Amino acid sequence: MGLGAIDSNVGILMIPSILKMAIDWQHSKGASRVAARLFAGGRRLPVAKVVRHGVGSYADGAVIGPAEWPHDDLIVVTRGGGSFEIREKRWECQAGDALLIPPGLPFLGRALPGGCSIWVQHFFLESADPASATQAVLDVHVWRGGGASAWSQALMERAHTLQTRDQEVGRPPSEASEEVLVLIGLLMDSLCQSGGMIPAERSPGAHRVARTIEWARNHADAAVDLDTLATRAELSPSQFRTLFRQIAGTTAGKFLRDRRLAEAARLLQETLMPIKEISAHLGYSDPAAFHRAFALKTGMTPARFRAHTPPMV
Repeated sequence: MGLGAIDSNVGILMIPSILKMAIDWQHSKGASRVAARLFAGGRRLPVAKVVRHGVGSYADGAVIGPAEWPHDDLIVVTRGGGSFEIREKRWECQAGDALLIPPGLPFLGRALPGGCSIWVQHFFLESADPASATQAVLDVHVWRGGGASAWSQALMERAHTLQTRDQEVGRPPSEASEEVLVLIGLLMDSLCQSGGMIPAERSPGAHRVARTIEWARNHADAAVDLDTLATRAELSPSQFRTLFRQIAGTTAGKFLRDRRLAEAARLLQETLMPIKEISAHLGYSDPAAFHRAFALKTGMTPARFRAHTPPMV
């Protein structure tokens, strides 16, 4: 089964040299086995082993679960939306949102109108202090849009490909390669850096901010700024900034910058538009500023990124 809404063309970002650097770094730290790290509760915990992996699509209103696992359960919505009831709280997740359910917590999910597709990874954490490991991941974590970035999608695509191959040849998850462990850890790092936990209960203003965020994601080609988003949410800019950070776990400014660079990546990949025109189209003061911002985010200049991902025209 394919990953649905995940764009396979971003796989180029998971270049072998990056993965090799991650593995070499782990070896240099003297890790007993190459394991990726999870930032949780202020601690860095290794992903000890994977348990199972899968992807699935659910029709409008279809039930997801119920289930209760003895390991961590990471769910990334790749298309549509789903709601998940955990600890008598209801968490709504849209495409790009990621949900981490700690061990021993029963949950029940349901696809929202229009249905949804999900990417799921089960894994165990390893820690010298089991009590610390349990406490660090005791709470449910939800990252708004954390799984929508090109980097997160590339990591998910690669992890899916490797584990699907293992399933096809009958290799058990317990024998997953070092690469899979690193990929999952890098994905967790990416999610943790993308934003914080979303509150389960929201005020009317917070609901409007959440809808505005979704609108901005679905209209990536629209020119917007903070004032535009605040007006759409019927809030003052200061109110919008405060609620945005509470919901998304990051600043509105970072969201707008990342959104603009994601649109730049799309234009570089899908069109023949000259780089100078892309810079102007996205509102950069000059091409040099665009080059710096793009390289800082992706590790590649716009020209190099386009060379690695030829326009699909």
